[in-house]
This record gives sequence, structure tokens and C-alpha cells, in this order.
Amino acid sequence: MLVGAAISVYQHFGACGCDMEETQGAMHVAFYEWDLDMARGLGLDAIRTGVEWGLVEHVEGRINVHWLEFYRRYLSRARELGLAVWATLHHFTNPPWIHRYGGWTNRRVARAYVRYVDRVLAELGDLMDVAVLFNEPSTYALLAYTHGVLPPHHQLDLPGFRRALDNILEAVAEARDVARGYGITTSATHMLGAVSPRGLTARLAAKVIEWLYMREADALRVVDILGVNIYVVTLLRGLRASYVAAPQHVAGAVSRIPGRKAITEAGIATRDHTLKEWYMCMLARSLPEVEAVFWWSLLHGYEWGIGYRPFFALIDVLRDYTRVVTPPARKYASIMRERPGCAVRPLPAPVGDWRTGYA
Repeated sequence: MLVGAAISVYQHFGACGCDMEETQGAMHVAFYEWDLDMARGLGLDAIRTGVEWGLVEHVEGRINVHWLEFYRRYLSRARELGLAVWATLHHFTNPPWIHRYGGWTNRRVARAYVRYVDRVLAELGDLMDVAVLFNEPSTYALLAYTHGVLPPHHQLDLPGFRRALDNILEAVAEARDVARGYGITTSATHMLGAVSPRGLTARLAAKVIEWLYMREADALRVVDILGVNIYVVTLLRGLRASYVAAPQHVAGAVSRIPGRKAITEAGIATRDHTLKEWYMCMLARSLPEVEAVFWWSLLHGYEWGIGYRPFFALIDVLRDYTRVVTPPARKYASIMRERPGCAVRPLPAPVGDWRTGYA
């Protein structure tokens, strides 16, 4: 099993060229050599990172050779250090021009995405161990077409959500075929959660939620390795949801998925080092057979619309971009590999919003 950590272009690189406002993140684009060196020094043997469509094809039909050259240097450095490279080719962001066509609701955008994947794999595929074709298709479609959080910021556009998700899933299958032509192993990630219901209404809602989780997992089995993103248990009382840190239960849900799989994100937002190490330990105890496990995240960065408050990172990034390795980071790799006999704890009480931080 590979042990690694994950980052995304928008949240950590400091350059995106995409359809969202630029963020500095961790300025990984400038400090990547140091960051990759630190990852290897922490005992990691894999990195999940990203290639950004908005940089590679900021103008429709025009490939930016500068950024392809940057990614070749970048991925080559990871390989030189002995890190297996899992490269995510779409992580919630797009080149701005896709919205002239209605975004992912238009099949033209899906075809453009497949062409982009083809060009990237032709240029960089030899430096990728796994091409992660798309991060959480249904989550992206929900955030863009029903919640209005991501461009094009539609709210309750259910027909748009359905069309976008259908187009994404078809594009992933076509991109999988492209990757196979290059002999490249593929993945796509899927958000999977465990639900703990309280009461009849909650139990019925939990059945629906779990059905939706597994429905997308079934649709994504076209890839070679299904990536699973897991964080917390959703505690349902009626239709009200709260979240508890119980990775042993979440990881157990992964065992229901057949075939090759990896945990492509797992983590907890806290600066309480004891709690973070406990989370790692509980996760390690319950891991089913997986190809790899990636902690979210390697570096402190920007958590989408929430900002810099949530702290998932193994390596802190200060305002002057100084890197500070946290105590849990020094134990993470050995915990995952050795699976120590941590004391089992019951489901804790809800401790806050899993994305903005635990006590």
C-alpha cells in the first residue's frame, strides 16, 4: 500500500488560470522542490497532485507550452525523489471559456475536456503512475448547479445538474479509453460517507443517501482504481445533520466497494495534534485492502469558500510561506504502515463543522 498526501492546484499552487478568483494558497508553484523533498523526508512514497486545465488551455484550442514544460519539470522532480505520482486532471476548476457554452451542461465542453486529457497524457503521461481523471463528479455538479458555490453559480438547477453529471460521467469513460491507449492507469474520485441515523425519518434518509453514494461509485467503476474521499460520519437526527470524527466507521464503508480502490482523501481539520494523531490511528486500524491512502492535505492551503481557517495539513504554511512540519506529520507514514494498536473509542459527540475545525 502506498502512503501519500494530497494537494490541489486551486488550493495550494498559487496559480490556476481557472474560472474562480485566484488564491495564493501555499505558493506550491514556487516552492514545490522543497515541498516534495519534505514529503519524501516524512516517509511518504506517493503524492496526489494536479494538472490544471485552466493553465494548460486558458484560451480555447490553444495549448500553453510554458505550463506543459512546468508540469514536466514538476512531475519529473517527484519521480526523481521516488514519489509515485497520482495526477488529478480536473479538481473542481475549469478554464473560464467553458461558460460561454453553458459549462458542463453542454456536450461540447465534455468533448473539449477529453481533448485536453489526450494532450496532457501525450505530453506528460510517462511521468504519471495514475491519472485521476475527475475529482468527485457529483459533488462538483451539485456545487455548480444546485448550491451555486462554484461557477456558473446556478441554484436549484436540477435539470442542469443532471445534464452536467451525465456529461461528466460520459467524458470520464471516454478519457479512460484515451488513457488506456497510452497504457496509463486511471482513477476518479468519489465522496463516500458513513451515515449514523437516529429515528425513523433519519433511517429512511440514510438509505437514500447511501444509495446515492453507491450509485455514483457504480458509475465510476469504468476506471481502473476507484478513488474514495472519506472524512467523517454524518449523524442524522430527523433531517438535521451534524458530523463526528469517527474514521474507523467511515473507512469501514469502503469495504462495500468491490474491485481496486484507493483512499484518495482522508483527514480532519484541527490544530489539536493529539486528536489528529488519534484520527490517523483509527483510520489505519480499519483500512480495508487499498492500493494507496492519501492524507488531505500535505500543505496548509485555501479551503474553497471557507478560506485559510480549516487546518487539515501535515505541513503548516505561514504567511511568509515558511513551511513548518507538524508533530502528526512525523508519525503519519509509520501509523499507516504499522497500524498500531490504538485504543478503540466509540463514536464521539458532534464536535463542530468538519471543514471549519474541531476543538
